[in-house]
Formats: sequence, structure tokens, C-alpha cells
Amino acid sequence: FMAGLRSQDPQLRAQFFCLYDGSIGRTPRQRVEYIIQLQDWESLAGTFWLRQAVELCLAIVDPAAPVAPAGAALRFHTLAEARNLAERESAADAAANAAAVAA
Repeated sequence: FMAGLRSQDPQLRAQFFCLYDGSIGRTPRQRVEYIIQLQDWESLAGTFWLRQAVELCLAIVDPAAPVAPAGAALRFHTLAEARNLAERESAADAAANAAAVAA
């Protein structure tokens, strides 16, 4: 999937980015956590992967909205909290997949 973000075809690259963007939470905190904690950038090691990371952050910006301090919205989880959150999300995904298979 990450190879699609490296495509030489701008239209194909944009389609992959739309899919990628849609699969990640829409709050700044979710984006930053995903970029720093969850995404494995190894497959893009030979490219300027920081561009994709910045685009993920900018994709949720509303240019018409006023800029204001984030307050507690950007507080990062501790490592233990992040691990627990990832485990809960993984369990929820597994349950959803099992329900889909059963249906």
C-alpha cells in the first residue's frame, strides 16, 4: 500500500493518499500519534517520507477555521496508554472482522 504513495503517476498517488487519509482518525492528536507511534515508515525509507507525514497532518486543516491553541487536545498518551489503546483497537477490529465473517 505504501508503494502507492511512491507512484510516479500523480493521479494514482492522489488516489492512494485519499484511501490512506480516510483510514486514519481526523483529529490532530490521532494524526500525530499515528505518524509517530503506529506507522512503519520503513517501506518509504528510500524516499522523502516526511512529505507524506506532513500531508497527513495538513489534510485535516480547515483553512476557513481560526487558529487557536489546542489545549489538552495534543497531550500524548504515555507508552502504557498507547499500548493499551492499540490493544483495544486491535481487539475491536478482530471482533468486527469476526462479526463480518459470521454474517
